[in-house]
Amino acid sequence: MQAAEFSGGGIIRADGGNAGSQGNGGGGRIALVATNSAGFGNLGLQARGGTADTYGGAGTIYLKDTNAVFGRLIVANNGKAATTDDLSTGNRTTRLPAAQTYIFDSITVTNAGWLEIIPNAVLDLSAGCTLNGDTNSYLVMSGGQLNLGAGFTVTNFNIAQRGTNTITINGTLTLGTNAVLTHYANRVAAMYHWLSMTVTNDLVVEPGGKIMADGLGYGPNQGIGSWTRGGGAHGGQGGNTVWVENNGGRTTWGSITNPATMGGGFGSAMATDPGAACSGFS
Repeated sequence: MQAAEFSGGGIIRADGGNAGSQGNGGGGRIALVATNSAGFGNLGLQARGGTADTYGGAGTIYLKDTNAVFGRLIVANNGKAATTDDLSTGNRTTRLPAAQTYIFDSITVTNAGWLEIIPNAVLDLSAGCTLNGDTNSYLVMSGGQLNLGAGFTVTNFNIAQRGTNTITINGTLTLGTNAVLTHYANRVAAMYHWLSMTVTNDLVVEPGGKIMADGLGYGPNQGIGSWTRGGGAHGGQGGNTVWVENNGGRTTWGSITNPATMGGGFGSAMATDPGAACSGFS
């Protein structure tokens, strides 16, 4: 929609529908362009996914007024907490369509919003774009490219890799307070996700920032390091179960200098997943 000015206190909404256990709809798209005003009054803007049983991904809200150069992107979902477990969240992101470069003045991803950069898409933050989020929301990278410029600090937000493509980050990435860099979990026999990134300048992890691959390895009894009734092995052996001695995870495995494998799965519901791989940083 385009108008000289947007005002009022009502609601503009494009939420996904609810279909219960059959899968709920993703949020729609809202775009407002104000040609003769700065701001959008007190309008309530909403493009959330459906919330019954299973949750849909957020839609997009694009706002551009007379103060904007590129406009603002908002990805705000329904607040339903998700996880990086591929079996349950593989289809609930908000994907930037491929073969395009996206530039905004600001991006806000909140309330369990998951904004995804897919192969052949470029998200360019180097022109001074600010990235605002919360600890329940993610920037998901399954391919494509992220341009940051000379320096970019992420706080109170998560970045997760999905898949095994090597991700390119142009510039310097700083993980500040409550910022987490991680990857999706692997819950089956194949390795579907790991952390493999090329950062062209520096990668800085400040106090309170984290790079984490805790418990994201193979599923139960899967992988070389799996073992019946014992914790999965990877860089270290898995522990014994409490009722049987000498049955911990198999011998350690994988490369010390170039880790490119997942940890083996646990042997029962009482054991734990091993650490996965943070690989290919360059």
